[in-house]
Amino acid sequence: MLPIDSQKRIWTNSEGQVNTLGGLAGPQTPTLLKDKNKSKVNTLGGLAGPQTPTLLKDKNKSKVKGLKPWALPKPAGKAPMPSQTHPPRFGTDGIRNLCCPDSQLTLGMVLFLSLLVLLIPSQGISGTTTRFAVIGDLPYTPEQADKLTRKGGIADSLSQQGLPFVIHYGDFKKREGCQQPLMQQRREQIYALHKGPVFYTPGDNDWTDCDSSHSGSSQSELESLAWLRSLFFPQPYPIPANWGFRSQGPKLPENGQWLYGDLLFSTLHIVGTKNGRAKIKKDKKRQALLQVDQRDRDNLIWLESAFDRAKKERAKGLVFVIHADLEAVKKAHKGARACSEKVRKKCDPYQLFRSQLMKKAEALGKPTLLIHGDTGPYCLEQYGQGKSLWRLNAAGDVSLTDPPDRAYLVDATIVSFDPEKQRFSAQTLLSQRIPAKGCPKGGK
Repeated sequence: MLPIDSQKRIWTNSEGQVNTLGGLAGPQTPTLLKDKNKSKVNTLGGLAGPQTPTLLKDKNKSKVKGLKPWALPKPAGKAPMPSQTHPPRFGTDGIRNLCCPDSQLTLGMVLFLSLLVLLIPSQGISGTTTRFAVIGDLPYTPEQADKLTRKGGIADSLSQQGLPFVIHYGDFKKREGCQQPLMQQRREQIYALHKGPVFYTPGDNDWTDCDSSHSGSSQSELESLAWLRSLFFPQPYPIPANWGFRSQGPKLPENGQWLYGDLLFSTLHIVGTKNGRAKIKKDKKRQALLQVDQRDRDNLIWLESAFDRAKKERAKGLVFVIHADLEAVKKAHKGARACSEKVRKKCDPYQLFRSQLMKKAEALGKPTLLIHGDTGPYCLEQYGQGKSLWRLNAAGDVSLTDPPDRAYLVDATIVSFDPEKQRFSAQTLLSQRIPAKGCPKGGK
């Protein structure tokens, strides 16, 4: 195994296949399945991220302990974890662990996996319109959860669209707490949105607001983040190898990158609550902020790698999906210095990422779309001073400036890219609404 760039934690083998199992676990050989048409299926991609042990610190000995696969970390002082852990829907390793004590897959299981793989579109056709779905800022309530799962609801309607994948951009609950049964239920509801790949990038409600006074059982946000990663990214499931999926390694398994049709897609972990810099109540503030600083640096590396890869692969456009509204900054902090280890107060938590995104999008000159949630309203606009970058504040969340009938869209958004017109467009799934042209300044 030869490292492409050890700083980026991306590995490749001699045949140029990407292995995201590097880092703390060390590089390993990707597991590949073949279908009857001999198309390779890469079991290293998707929502579940790279298969690496979850790492916890022993408070007494300050040594790192490796947990077995499927083991979920238990937040300190909370109820024991449920006895039944939640493996991903797909993946031969997961099936072995669950069904076959002697580590042997039955013929029936092999045939099942092969059929499942054939149901996932292998790759979009270059030169044709690419369509995909995004959803986020829901479900916040049982009623919204019902709209996801009931007959004729969001999941049912998505299954009729023939889409290759769905991306959830975070906030799958409101600030009522981060109790494990609710988190596990939301995970299953997100998985059930689509029969193929469902990618997920965290929102602030999903971990950094777990210590909020709004919740009935507040807990450490850092422990909540570790547990969230173990819940959503314990093991990979099959994605067609020609999607070229890779993640940013064991420290940021939620940052994904893949190719489909004429587009390169990338998820990045950027959340509200000042990107995790505000309202730190259950953790040592310095420790929490240092982790945010590192995540900011890793996100910039991931952003740069996406533009480099798009150029190398001759992609006709790029799509970035995050949770936070990069414009949701206090007016007093507009134009302020970027938050960093040296600047903690009266700073802009998104300044570095926003400026680099705008700079690189204009330098590449390809249509680039930033998709996010966290604020209202539902809108699409050209972003920055150039002509290449656009942003879509997708359906979901509340805006007090919207009329009552548009204030909250419990819906998914279907995004399309026309390679001939070099243009993105959007429309909600159920209500078929197009986004407003132009977004209010300042977020929420």
